[in-house]
Amino acid sequence: MHIKENEMNNGGINTEYNYLINDEIRNFPPDFCIDKRIDPDSVSKKLYDDILVTFFPENQLAVNFEQQFPNKPKFYTIKIDNILLSSDYIGPSVYWARKRGVSDDKIRDFLKQCRTIGGHIVWERGRDLEYKVNTSRGGSDGVYDRFDWTLLLLKIFLSDVKQDLNSFVGKANKYIPEKYRDTNNTNTKFKNLYFAFDCSKWLKNYTFDKFCERFKLYGSFVDKQNNVIQTAPLFPFLPTDYEQYIDSVCKAINKRNSHISKLD
Repeated sequence: MHIKENEMNNGGINTEYNYLINDEIRNFPPDFCIDKRIDPDSVSKKLYDDILVTFFPENQLAVNFEQQFPNKPKFYTIKIDNILLSSDYIGPSVYWARKRGVSDDKIRDFLKQCRTIGGHIVWERGRDLEYKVNTSRGGSDGVYDRFDWTLLLLKIFLSDVKQDLNSFVGKANKYIPEKYRDTNNTNTKFKNLYFAFDCSKWLKNYTFDKFCERFKLYGSFVDKQNNVIQTAPLFPFLPTDYEQYIDSVCKAINKRNSHISKLD
């Protein structure tokens, strides 16, 4: 495998830059081909450079590595003290939007807004991790990629990193209607994220408030009282009104971008 450290761009972050098109959002094509999009979380050097500048400006040991396995495309990884981190998109899901009947024009609009720096976070990655947050939170065995649910469960976990699985699941179940608590599907979602959080040595270095400070989540996804701001009713996990959910998430990401731009 080839590994190369990339040079950093020390300039301010352009929160209007969209990593899907490698251009500003004002130039987002109205006929953008959704099905042929390439995931910036893997291939965008600029995204990873911007993540370092935005969220780890004080850490001189944090680097962006270009990696490549034989006969595979290049991809990028952030390395901090031998911990590997990968980008994860936190905006609405194209897959679930289509399942809910959302139009392609609406999908293009949220990709235009959300594939900016404010629409991304990082989680620990690595072959030695049996569970990973970015995969454990997705799909019907996860929380359908909802970032509000992910943060809520992370808050429960970081309140006591030594708590056992049953304690974590019990606390999580309090956020859903009583008749749906402790069901197989619900507990699977909570268990998968518990194991993913518990596998991550990097996450255990944080309290919830320090995590939110690091990733500029206050005022957009978390309020001043450390409450996670819901972008849809917590139940059902897959929002019934997905268009309203899209609008709420876009609003949160735009607020986060505004906060980030003021820090430059």
